Amino acid sequence: MARLLSAVRDMRPLSALLGACALALTNAAHAQAQLKTKPFDAVQAIYDRSVENDPALKARIETIRQAVTAHTLAAIEAMIAGGYVALSCTNDPLAPCGPGLSKTIGKPQMKPADRLRAALCCEGEVPADVSRQDQEEAVFGFFATVLEENSVSSHPDIPGSACLPALAKFDHAKAAKAVKAAGIDPENLRVAGADIALREKPAEDAPVALAIKPGDLLPLVVELTMSIPAGWNSIALPKGGLGFTDQVGINELTPPAVCFLKLPNGEWQIAFTIQRG
Repeated sequence: MARLLSAVRDMRPLSALLGACALALTNAAHAQAQLKTKPFDAVQAIYDRSVENDPALKARIETIRQAVTAHTLAAIEAMIAGGYVALSCTNDPLAPCGPGLSKTIGKPQMKPADRLRAALCCEGEVPADVSRQDQEEAVFGFFATVLEENSVSSHPDIPGSACLPALAKFDHAKAAKAVKAAGIDPENLRVAGADIALREKPAEDAPVALAIKPGDLLPLVVELTMSIPAGWNSIALPKGGLGFTDQVGINELTPPAVCFLKLPNGEWQIAFTIQRG
């Protein structure tokens, strides 16, 4: 009898877990019924990667990588263009973000390297209590972030440029319609970086509702975050309704970035940086 009671006690956590999963599925189904997304045309992002194999560009990126690792800023400062600008863009992927299209931060009379440090640490204005070391740490942090994805493309609006990480080009009008049909904020539009299976329910054994390919834009429905199991995401489907996945590869459409332009002598210089917020 003691063994039986012990076994029953050991089964309680499993029973509670199964009950929690069942409740999560029920909540997700109920929330899905409440969030009736409308059909929309699927949107595909493309990347102009014609510059990614340029040997001189690869050398520049490797120099930045080594500088971040060694915590030495001089090598990065040496490749900043005289006309460098720091851009402050929103997280809205439907809003323009490029030189002449968005807010520039930092005083133009500052030296390019000073402008870069001031922009990356302090939105262009360095408070008296922010040391040179603090400024440099912000620069290292920024470049470490843009190096993480290890991808390069031209800026969608600037042919011949090279941005790290790669920046997507897509039909903004179709993307805006997808956002409206899904009932989400534009900031929650994502892009697939891998093959992803969207399932009919947030469960590994649920049927696949849609197979996603890299470059597909994904309307992320964050209202369901508290109603589905941890680690799962809910995505509006082009046919209407929702699909669910716990796979990785759902990437930001609006990452921070550093962008280069090529000089006539073949050398690449840092032309502008993109901060988000």
